[in-house]
Amino acid sequence: MSKDDALFSEQHNRWQYSTAEQLQARIETHQKYSERKDGWAAWLADLLPRAIGGTWLDVGSGDGTMLTELATRANSATAIVAFDQSPGMLQANRHRVSSIGLGKATFVNGDAENLPFVKSNFALVTANHMLYHVPDIGHAVGEIHRVLQPGGLFIATTNVSGNYRELGELRREGIITLGLNVPPPSADAERFALEDGAAYIVTYFSDVHTYRYDDALLFTDVDGVMRYLLSGGLYAGTSGPDDRAVSAAQWDALADWVAARVSSIIAQQGVFRVSKVAGAFVARKTA
Repeated sequence: MSKDDALFSEQHNRWQYSTAEQLQARIETHQKYSERKDGWAAWLADLLPRAIGGTWLDVGSGDGTMLTELATRANSATAIVAFDQSPGMLQANRHRVSSIGLGKATFVNGDAENLPFVKSNFALVTANHMLYHVPDIGHAVGEIHRVLQPGGLFIATTNVSGNYRELGELRREGIITLGLNVPPPSADAERFALEDGAAYIVTYFSDVHTYRYDDALLFTDVDGVMRYLLSGGLYAGTSGPDDRAVSAAQWDALADWVAARVSSIIAQQGVFRVSKVAGAFVARKTA
């Protein structure tokens, strides 16, 4: 990734994650439109220990949606630390955790490449769909290994490369058709994909397993697609809707074009299907 791509990626992530609004729009999209009905959170919970004991660190905890879903596996003695770089996310996280009465939870703001915790402090560390945002992924995994107890479990989730291909192709076709001055998206999410992300983990962990979750988004209405795109994907390659390189009129034109195409697809086929594959790496630190 070039310095310019890295800068755009950082600025785009800052816009997406400064508050919980954009993330929540994407989470709700997956909850409403996913083809599989067993649910991502339930699938992921089955990879966790039957009863989480000791201390649990959730790195890149976001607004707490996944944390509270997975916390059904925690017992009353489990001490949970929600860790995130965004103060806005942690504020939403605190509110969500409080609303379900989850006890023994603390909230820490900081950088995943420099975890402010002592060595061998946690029995479980989770990192849900966040390591591809970290500038130095290997260093962050090393930090996670450092704070994990011997015998402790590390679970990191991510997507396959080229996820949501149909949305990306539609957006790209619209940019070309309209002749818009919209930069190509960065390959941020490709940096830690399900196909090759284990390479970062095996540097520190000898016991690593990969699990795959095949699914799709089935859109039967245009509004669902547009809400999802406007939460981040439409602005890929830029710092967000206020990026000076792209005018508001250009964004509006692209959104209108995509909405019209999706409407046509749904009218003809009854559904707009977007493929998605996610998964998890499960690693145990040598005792």
